[in-house]
Amino acid sequence: MARYASCLDLPEVDFDAVNHSLRTSISRVLESCDLSIIYSSKDYVVAKEKPGKINLSELTTIEVLIHPPNSLSTQVQLNLVVKNDQLPLKSNNHCKRVFESIHQAILRSMVNP
Repeated sequence: MARYASCLDLPEVDFDAVNHSLRTSISRVLESCDLSIIYSSKDYVVAKEKPGKINLSELTTIEVLIHPPNSLSTQVQLNLVVKNDQLPLKSNNHCKRVFESIHQAILRSMVNP
């Protein structure tokens, strides 16, 4: 099973004020990457690739966990996890390409909200 993860720190924000817009922004980014949102809560978004273009074992699941600020950190933290059922036998596999694409899209959306 291939699995790629990243942790992104957002600038200091009032989490309660921007939580809904942050989830909406994350959902838009994922949908712009041709993914379907299958679950969304206040601190968790899950998306999947749409079947039909690649083998079923290569279909990726994307999880974005939103960690609000706490006593140790004043920043909002996003954990991005991209995984699929394919063994990562090559360093340039489908799961890694999807991960890099989504990671870059999220970074771009943070710079240009």
